[in-house]
Amino acid sequence: MSSQKIVVFGHTHFTRSGIESLSSLGFHLHFVVLDENKEQFKLLNCTSKGDSTFYFNSVNDADLENHIKSISPDYIFVFGLSHKIPDSLISIPKVAAINAHPSLLPDLKGPNPWYWAIYHRLKTTGITLHHLSSEFDCGDIVSQIPFSIHPLETRGMLGQKVNVYLKKLIIQNKQSLIDGKLPSIKQVGEGRYFKSPTDKHVFLDFNKTALELESNVRANNPSIPCMIQLNSIILDVREVLLTERIATTAYEVLIENSRLFISARDYFLEIKVVDSKLEGLFTATRFLELCPVQSGSKCKSLL
Repeated sequence: MSSQKIVVFGHTHFTRSGIESLSSLGFHLHFVVLDENKEQFKLLNCTSKGDSTFYFNSVNDADLENHIKSISPDYIFVFGLSHKIPDSLISIPKVAAINAHPSLLPDLKGPNPWYWAIYHRLKTTGITLHHLSSEFDCGDIVSQIPFSIHPLETRGMLGQKVNVYLKKLIIQNKQSLIDGKLPSIKQVGEGRYFKSPTDKHVFLDFNKTALELESNVRANNPSIPCMIQLNSIILDVREVLLTERIATTAYEVLIENSRLFISARDYFLEIKVVDSKLEGLFTATRFLELCPVQSGSKCKSLL
């Protein structure tokens, strides 16, 4: 059992993977959780006997700073927090304040790197441990693990893979953490920064290319379904397939052999799985049996 104390920020399944890894190494953990994320954190059910949890309103709360100082931690670890940690907190730990970022920094800085990795059809991404700094995702790198992205991978699949590699990365740096001697490697280049996806990434715009739309559906699945209107029904599109059928106009509906196709600006996409809030989750073939759609009609954008 290590005598070192670690303050942990976060409330997601990504957080849970980090917590499980640090717990397995015997560190004393102290959790700090935003009030707005309290219920999500409780659902993780990842605290152990002896762990403490402190809830706060803002990362700038004086009470939060005083609480962390009272712990006198060796480390701060951040696993999935959308708020920037102020310099006043970064300077508290005896050894280092560390963030786990699910990309190979400096590429894909920002709050949703797993979305952008799939949206941009990257073949490789990874997980990075880096020192917290005054700028988002710009601190010196401690360690990284790269891994490949399957061409059909979804956001959910990538998220699960990231969780696995986060555990490996922490275990890999076990001795450095115990010794309090973490590497500090400057990031090379500016990389790319992306903000969170917006409504235009949720409401499908078939004036885009089929490739863009297919990537977008996978990048959102299953967390945030992409949406269209077919007849009068609002549908969440869960899975699409690229085809080689050339399109001459966007938004055209084609029914062929009980299969549903919609045209992008260049090619038709086959719609495979849809979800209606009222009717339920269906294969597109079953949906067509229950809710007939005319070939040659137009689907509508919700933008």
